[in-house]
Amino acid sequence: MTTMEKANKWILGIVFGAVIPIFTFLLFWWSSLPFIKNNKVVMIIAISGLLFGLLIDFIIKHFLGNNYFKISLKVLIGVYIFYSTCLFGFFMGVPIFHPILGIIAGYYWGRRLIFQQANNETIQREIRKVSIFTSLIISLICLLSATIALIDKYTASNLKGMFNLSFDITLPMLLGFIIIGGLFLIGFQYWLTKMTIIKTLKLNK
Repeated sequence: MTTMEKANKWILGIVFGAVIPIFTFLLFWWSSLPFIKNNKVVMIIAISGLLFGLLIDFIIKHFLGNNYFKISLKVLIGVYIFYSTCLFGFFMGVPIFHPILGIIAGYYWGRRLIFQQANNETIQREIRKVSIFTSLIISLICLLSATIALIDKYTASNLKGMFNLSFDITLPMLLGFIIIGGLFLIGFQYWLTKMTIIKTLKLNK
């Protein structure tokens, strides 16, 4: 196994292997909060969830192997949506870091196309489909983020303080920022996913 193949296996192992432990960690953590008030106990339960997820990971890899390029499309979509949701929650609804997922998706799909020995026609079709998919997901994220921003009456004052502005942000200004910023992120996500797939195909041929 070459150094590149080892690196690919390591990167994809982290991306896919982290899904279940993160999910069980959050599940055990949040489901315990309504019933347990002791923070130390809650943390122990959360860590137990993490360990449980790692155990499930181990069992899956032991029996099913780790050929990540044979994973079904439904599972891949679920993994992408899971990470999109995690980023949305972690950064409190601000979608500026979601394009990172486009890079990961593009890298994975480029490697998958190489593994499948896809012809040029298939490659072009897949590049378009995957880029549209990542753009669609970030569109939904931007829509949800915009809804939250417009509902929250403190959004304008928070932005003013965050960027140390000397003027008040009006509703038309906020709407303009949301629309322009959202369209930029959607277009950027499409381009970033597409270019990552193309670069991955060129570097790994």
